[in-house]
Amino acid sequence: MRLDVLTLYYLLVGTSVLMVALTLWESLSAGRRHLELRLCAAAYVLFALGSSLLPAVSETPILIGRGLSHVMIACGYAVLIAAVAALTGRRAWRWPLFGFCAAYAAVWLPLAPFLTNVSWFWISSLTIAGINLVGAALVWRGRSIADLRARPLLAATFLVHAAVYLVRLPILLAADSAGAVRHSLAVATVFEGVLFAVAVPALFIGAIREEREQQLVAASRTDFLTGLDNRRALFQEALRLPADAPHALLLADLDHFKRVNDRYGHETGDHVLKLFARVAAAELPPGAIIARLGGEEFAAILPGTPEAVAATARRLASRFTEATRRFEALDAEITVSIGLAALSSGSGSLADALRAADAALYRAKAEGRDRVEIDAATPLPERPLRFNRAATRPARTPWSTKAAG
Repeated sequence: MRLDVLTLYYLLVGTSVLMVALTLWESLSAGRRHLELRLCAAAYVLFALGSSLLPAVSETPILIGRGLSHVMIACGYAVLIAAVAALTGRRAWRWPLFGFCAAYAAVWLPLAPFLTNVSWFWISSLTIAGINLVGAALVWRGRSIADLRARPLLAATFLVHAAVYLVRLPILLAADSAGAVRHSLAVATVFEGVLFAVAVPALFIGAIREEREQQLVAASRTDFLTGLDNRRALFQEALRLPADAPHALLLADLDHFKRVNDRYGHETGDHVLKLFARVAAAELPPGAIIARLGGEEFAAILPGTPEAVAATARRLASRFTEATRRFEALDAEITVSIGLAALSSGSGSLADALRAADAALYRAKAEGRDRVEIDAATPLPERPLRFNRAATRPARTPWSTKAAG
């Protein structure tokens, strides 16, 4: 079966129009990514207009058939690269690319009537290939989309499209029968163009949907107030712990936190919770997994045994209390009680460790608060671990005295 170039051009135009409709529809629900999809749609509008003029090049004036059609197509590629730049976090690139479109039209349109067919063929091929190589480089180097599955496919699509326009140049020069080869090259080019017209918007939409899915997954694992992991994330991360390394579970509960909300209001209480999250992120080692379980209760998984982690827990509690002394919204320090337990690998180990650490935390609360206790099943050289802040405690009224008053 002999493929008709004219039919393929009509197919390319129809496909471009369809992609315009799909990307515009998707942009309505794309949130902050609407610009990328609308730029993609604008590029395909230019593709459709430019491609609709190419089949009638011989019947139309050179300035329209060769000049205007190529300017529309070249500018369509430039606008598409602007969409790629926006997708990869370089939204400011669209203005230089728009400037390129204006400059290219200003140079190409006056020259088109004076160029031979071979010159037009070379200039158009090199221009399209160069723009697509820039697009491939932008996609491949885009850090904001580095973890998206669509990224390598999108980069490969631009590379293949550039290769088609580069490879056809030496083939045409080496051909003996230029007419037959020219027809075959035209068929191959337009056919690949149809595939390109479908692939790029589909990958754009797929990448944006994948990014949105990742954001939803991250939101489902994140505590909204503090930005720490939540209970779900803590359990998921616990399943990934290596079986050959010891870990400890730290369970922390802010002492008398209800009094903070009652006396200063929930907004101040929220600031105290965020303060503890910041102190924990700063004081716990880089390998720690920190989560807010709910209310004023926090948990962390740390590498090492409970005995080794106890010193870190004491430092965390001390730093947090020091931070609350400097908090102008409070006129009394806030302390924290901590329970520690060993954590082993396995799906049920975290639940067991939480029960053990909760028992140790309950004991710390019962024995006066402001202390670290380790699960009774874990041998401990020194018990209890209570903080001696008598020398550094400022002259602030303790919570117990305030409550009695």
